[in-house]
Order: sequence, then structure tokens, then C-alpha cells
Amino acid sequence: MTEVSALGFLVPAAENALTDDKRATLRRFSSTEAIDPGILATLAHSPGRLERFLDFYGQLVTDAFSDPRLKDVVRRRVSELDRLIRAHDLPADASELRPPRGLAADELALVRFIDAFAVDYRNISDEVFSDLRAHFTVGELTELLWAVAIIRGMARVGSVVGVPLER
Repeated sequence: MTEVSALGFLVPAAENALTDDKRATLRRFSSTEAIDPGILATLAHSPGRLERFLDFYGQLVTDAFSDPRLKDVVRRRVSELDRLIRAHDLPADASELRPPRGLAADELALVRFIDAFAVDYRNISDEVFSDLRAHFTVGELTELLWAVAIIRGMARVGSVVGVPLER
């Protein structure tokens, strides 16, 4: 299978070069993780790179969430913000972003962090971090922060090559 990105270069899926284990992981990430396989296919140009990324992603993102609803909140919010960024509609102040309705308190704290991270990752308020600390341990926070950064980075790569984060 071959995909063509918005930049016009060919991106081979290279599924056949993967071990059976990694092929199953790739399929799982593209279905249950809702990752567009086109983003993962951008890594297939170098032998072993896609396999190493699947291991990396699995440890830092998939395994980081003991509660799957939090991963869904992160992925959905990053996708929403990515659409705003591509449309040049992301406000200059994270407080202008309205979180979705019906979020649990821990989900809301996470969304507020994701919003602040997207607007200016160097200037996240103490209040946002305080709210996170009220819901997550230091270890959980570290895992969540890494996961948010990786998912956000994947969304940026997807924007460059014309592939959305989610299918």
C-alpha cells in the first residue's frame, strides 16, 4: 500500500517489512488508538524506524494511561486544537478556549493543560499545574505530559504531510 502526502512524496506503508508482532501493533494503533496510518507510514522509509517508534509510542502513550477515557480526551482535544491551528483560529490566550461540556474534573484539568500547552507551552500558569496536581500523582503527571507532547507532535507532523491525527 502506498499513500501520497499533501507534499506530493510517496510514503510506503511497509507493513510487509514488519514482524508479525509489530504488524499487529501497527494495526492496533491505527484502529483502537484511532491514529491515521498515514502518520505512522511516514516512518517506514528507514528499516526498523517504524518498529522502534511503535515500541516508543506504546510505552509512553498507550501504557501511560491507566484510564482509557483520559487518552480519548487527550486525542480528541489535540485533534480539535490541530483543526483550529490549521484554520489559523487558535486564540492567543488559552482561557479563550472553551472545553467540551460534561467533562469530569480530572478530564477538565487535562484539557486546560492541553489548551495552555498548544497556545504557549513555555507559559503555562501555576493554576493549570495546580489543578493537574489535584487529580494526578507526580508519576501520572509525568506520563500524561509526555503523552500529550507526543500526541501533539504527531498532530504537527500530520499537518505538515497532510494527514490528520485521527481517521
